[in-house]
Amino acid sequence: MPIVDIKSQHDKLARARATQVSAFALAEAENYSSAEAEEQWQRADVEIRDATIAIDASIKEASIKEAALKAKSTWDERGVEMTRPTRSAGAPASRDDGEEWREGWHRYITTGESSGLEERAYTTTTTGAPVPTKWWDQVVEKRDNFTFLLRLANVIQVEQGVNTFKIPNEATLPSPSAVAENPGSDLAASDGSYNALLTVTPRDVLVNTDLSVQGMLRSMPMMDQYLQRALARANAQKLEQFGIAGTGASNQPTGLINWMVSGQIVAMAAASFAASGGADALLDVFHKCAEQYRLAPRFAWVASPTIASAIRKLKDSTGRYYWTVGEFSPDLRMYRPTVLLERPAYESQYMPYDTPAGGAKCTLVGGDFEQFFLHIFPSTGLLVDPYSKRRQLVVNYSLHSVMDCTMVNTDAFCGLRFSS
Repeated sequence: MPIVDIKSQHDKLARARATQVSAFALAEAENYSSAEAEEQWQRADVEIRDATIAIDASIKEASIKEAALKAKSTWDERGVEMTRPTRSAGAPASRDDGEEWREGWHRYITTGESSGLEERAYTTTTTGAPVPTKWWDQVVEKRDNFTFLLRLANVIQVEQGVNTFKIPNEATLPSPSAVAENPGSDLAASDGSYNALLTVTPRDVLVNTDLSVQGMLRSMPMMDQYLQRALARANAQKLEQFGIAGTGASNQPTGLINWMVSGQIVAMAAASFAASGGADALLDVFHKCAEQYRLAPRFAWVASPTIASAIRKLKDSTGRYYWTVGEFSPDLRMYRPTVLLERPAYESQYMPYDTPAGGAKCTLVGGDFEQFFLHIFPSTGLLVDPYSKRRQLVVNYSLHSVMDCTMVNTDAFCGLRFSS
């Protein structure tokens, strides 16, 4: 591929990346439910993949030509046999006559096809073992737990330009009275009451990382796409972590477990829960919430992995498990979660006290998540900065989001903690 084609492919990459940045901003503005943004992102992703493949092919073609020229200088017209790659003790041996290596090398320099192994020292060490060449164009990504808090909580999109503000939360309703047909006098006013105003404060969450230009354009052309995905996943995980376990200090929002009040928490010894009292404890926790919250459409449970494991072992008198299985779907929009006491149940690695020990925080929380507000403020979103560190040949990727959490009715939630 001529050099001018490589430049045109790099220009195509830049345009596609810019399209993805704008698509991300559009999705963020529409609470990640924009079909237009999804279509823009997917179309740009295809363009990025095509351009990357074209660039890789050009680089590979140049490398093959260079290898062929070097090999030609070491081979004479009679086809003198090349020296076989060295092999350390314990490594798999090739055929003694070396025919396998000669055939593979000849095929590589004449057609560009390899046997799938990198041609280098044949050792069993981590850095020297043969590596399938098809792995060069991908990164093995860590599997992340999908986040559910955005789907579960009451998400409030805060308008542009709004800073800290306060919201009222109801304490009691006005009291109706029974009256005669003609009472003869005015009914005395009955006013509802409100708790102290809740303060909503924008909390900034920022993640950024650097990528060398050499790594992006020559060594691993797919790395910039991977970084954008990694930043988005890391930001979503941090949002869930703060939403569940945020302390309210050090610029963090106050998370779910730190909004819980003592009157809504059942405490019991871990040994008693495991021995015989687990099922009764769950019902006691469930009934800490008033009926209107227990029957609410958004009532759900969130548990730490350890308490979830303990609850899954509990059975009723007929042998049925209290925590029943869900219905898996690779499409998260169709995913049906597991069920506890006929309510959706989720696990979260951010719930505390994974070891059953005494503590002030709940290891299991249930409640009407309509009463748990997740405030999302406008932010700059994803930013790709190829300019600030250009002289260092570094591109910076950053993702910025702004959030806060409030529990408007603490009596809508209940929890379990271990007292010892």
